[in-house]
Amino acid sequence: MGTGYNPRIATDGLVFALDSGNPRCYAGTGLTAFDLKGSVSSSLVGGLGFSTSNNGSFIFDGTAKYLSVASSSIFNLASNDCTVEIVAFFNASTSSDNTYRPTFVIGSSGSTYLSLSKWRSGVGNGVYLDYSVAGSRYTITTTNSTPSPNVANTITSPLFDVNNKWTHFVIGISSNVMTLYANSVALGSVTLTARWNTNLDLVIGAWAGDYMSGNIPLFKIYNRALSLAEIRQLYNATKGRYGL
Repeated sequence: MGTGYNPRIATDGLVFALDSGNPRCYAGTGLTAFDLKGSVSSSLVGGLGFSTSNNGSFIFDGTAKYLSVASSSIFNLASNDCTVEIVAFFNASTSSDNTYRPTFVIGSSGSTYLSLSKWRSGVGNGVYLDYSVAGSRYTITTTNSTPSPNVANTITSPLFDVNNKWTHFVIGISSNVMTLYANSVALGSVTLTARWNTNLDLVIGAWAGDYMSGNIPLFKIYNRALSLAEIRQLYNATKGRYGL
């Protein structure tokens, strides 16, 4: 199935979709970005910028500027299969600023959350995916580093450097196995032996006093696990926009 703005992507199970390149989501000005599924809206906080390059993206300058969505059942992943898609560009300066750079977090307060962030430069130029249930953390890292504390960590093979380039990320959870994909390639997986079941909020570009430095144009959630063919379909539908 397809949407009116991109017939080449899967939409079965799509429950939340932000795409700053679609004027129905964001017209280029204003303080609200609209979910293309029509469920909730996102608030632009702190003077978040917008660029028309690459058909539109939100600009994050490393300060307290971000997108915020109120707590909703949409973000209660519970014990279900699900898929998260996000495209991000990390500025070259993040290779030396020694600061964590979050792309998104579902559950911005407390110890129950799902997040994807770039490591601080003292650790490396990769990302870490972090799923936490009341502080019990399951992580996937694309550098030779392990967040602490955690229940289980997977260091990906191959390692993956995200600095100063666009990357298409997909996080898939299928039968309690979480997998991180970059540009449609599965980098690593970790088994979740615990899951949370609570309504949470969504923040794009900020978490725990750290802020994104770069661009994010697209974020989606599916309430099912996408197949590898569908993940490749998502990647192929966006790679021309970002020169991937």
